[in-house]
Amino acid sequence: MPWVALVMIAHPDGEERCTGSLIRGDWVVTAAHCFFHRDRRTGRHVRTEARAVRVRSGELVRFGGDGWRRAAEVIVHERYDRGGPIDHDIALVRLAPTSEPSSGGAALPWGEQSVPAGQTLEVAGFGFTEDGGLPDRLMRGEVVALEPSECARRLDQEGFAYADPRNVLCAAPGRSSTCYGDSGGPLMRPGLHPPALAGVSMMGLVGVRGDVRDCLSETLPVYFTRIDRYVAWIEDRTAR
Repeated sequence: MPWVALVMIAHPDGEERCTGSLIRGDWVVTAAHCFFHRDRRTGRHVRTEARAVRVRSGELVRFGGDGWRRAAEVIVHERYDRGGPIDHDIALVRLAPTSEPSSGGAALPWGEQSVPAGQTLEVAGFGFTEDGGLPDRLMRGEVVALEPSECARRLDQEGFAYADPRNVLCAAPGRSSTCYGDSGGPLMRPGLHPPALAGVSMMGLVGVRGDVRDCLSETLPVYFTRIDRYVAWIEDRTAR
């Protein structure tokens, strides 16, 4: 999966990681909430500037050497509100030009996609593992799609407000799940070539309570922004 990208975001308290998907040579799709950090002085969420973002695609984590690309622009969905109801948690990163050949990207879905409850879906990311460590390579796992009504019920149960549940796909952990650092990573239907994105991980925003052990909770579902609801937005922003 050479098109999966490690997204590193620097802020005053250090550097955090998210995951993203290369969808064409210079564009990565990821989660909007990755680009906000809480200001210690004011307590408010502050937008991260593009110059603080660097990206590397491929399955291995190498912090030194070549292969990193700086972000030239970060586009957060205009209707995303970090402090408001859960919705529109999607962003695009335009990468700075490079002379290196780029790997192929993931495909965007055509039209609205129905994901039946019970279907096994694939996830991938560079987030925390079950033992609480950060991996040095891309990790993969599986989740199981839930009914939209069950998704809405669990969101209510967890106390999260959402603007439009049609924009969210939620799933139950399978043999594995997503965790901190997997935010923005891909949700995929298995067996498709080229791989087609079904969603973008919202992990880190909802579904966990600050403990890595919660990432495999049987009661806490994992949430994804549905890509098919944003294809037109992606195509418009990347065509400018």
